[in-house]
Amino acid sequence: MTDLILKKVSSFRWFSTFRLSFWILLVLTLPAVVFYFNLAPSLALGTSIVSVLIILFSTELMSVRSSKVNFGKLTGNVVMAALTLLVIYHLVIASTIEDVDFLRAMSSLVLLVLVFKAAFGASSYVRGVEDSTVHAAVQLTFVLMCGIALMAVAGFHVPSENASLKPVFPFSEPSHFALSFLPLVMYSSVTGSLYTRIISLVIAVFLAVSLENLTLVVGCLLVILVSLRLQAVLIFGAFLVPIVWRMDISYYTDRLVFSGTENLSTLVYLQGWQLIEESLNRSIGWGLGFQQLGLAEPNSIAANKIFEMTNSYMNQKDGGFMLAKIVSEFGVVGFFLVVAFLIIAFTAFIKLRKVARNDSKVDSVMIISCCFVVSYLVELFIRGAGYFTPTTLMMLSSVFILSNISKS
Repeated sequence: MTDLILKKVSSFRWFSTFRLSFWILLVLTLPAVVFYFNLAPSLALGTSIVSVLIILFSTELMSVRSSKVNFGKLTGNVVMAALTLLVIYHLVIASTIEDVDFLRAMSSLVLLVLVFKAAFGASSYVRGVEDSTVHAAVQLTFVLMCGIALMAVAGFHVPSENASLKPVFPFSEPSHFALSFLPLVMYSSVTGSLYTRIISLVIAVFLAVSLENLTLVVGCLLVILVSLRLQAVLIFGAFLVPIVWRMDISYYTDRLVFSGTENLSTLVYLQGWQLIEESLNRSIGWGLGFQQLGLAEPNSIAANKIFEMTNSYMNQKDGGFMLAKIVSEFGVVGFFLVVAFLIIAFTAFIKLRKVARNDSKVDSVMIISCCFVVSYLVELFIRGAGYFTPTTLMMLSSVFILSNISKS
């Protein structure tokens, strides 16, 4: 009876659109809410809650859709089993080089399997949603995220100990908002008309400047590369140059000075690269092991300078950006994992460029999946928050979707 009611209600397109938009927004914001109100020291708890919700409801949600959804339960189980064995094997070898915290690694491994399971569930469900519904839901979520950012620009925020000086509620800092916002901007810029693309980019650039966030600025540049032809890039650049010329851009230029800097953001970024070097030297290139970064006292120039300035070590466990964490913990294995992802991201980038040039007609699921994969490059190289972030979950789900489509 419940299934019949759900099927009848779901026949209304607006209901399906709002429901999918709600799930996208929930995944992107719930981990931020948990962290914002200091209910957890990282985004991991919120991401695990979202993962559980997806796992619990994905079967019921999928039952409303047609039977064309068939991602392959065996494939998912095999991938997760292989991942688990790889992480454990690598950790055991790492323990022969230096001491590791097995309890921390094993508890985090449970969360990792949970995230993978949720990513498979989400990808299977989305593959069964109508193309028009996916398009409308992503566009609606983009508008809602713009509203969240505009409230922050207007000065609205909820007091919290975890909030930075410039929070974008429910995100504790603009960088966290940027990582969730960029895939939506990219989708709008790729799928819309030239007029819509320009409007979307103007909004994104305005938010980046208003929130004074370099992560969002870098993300906007990536979106421009993906969505605009060379002629449009030149026109858009000509429009921005006079505006930038009259602005005080010292906030951004200060973060691009790496020699002798005392800017904390720049020091954290430098520390990430120094953590890679330090970790590889300590582990003879093998890596420290899963979730072992930051457990030992650092011995890098940037880390010591950060401690002198703040009397604490910052971003030691997440590395500041994902590349630092992956390579520090998995060494040469992590390097090959990153290379594999870069190949996937480059393929997704080319597909988005073809869509933007109207040279390729693909469905909305394919496009938004490519957007989450390509946008993850910012999290990989510029600003990250560890393995268990909502954008990591969405990126994994997108990779599974793209893999499934490529086989069909």
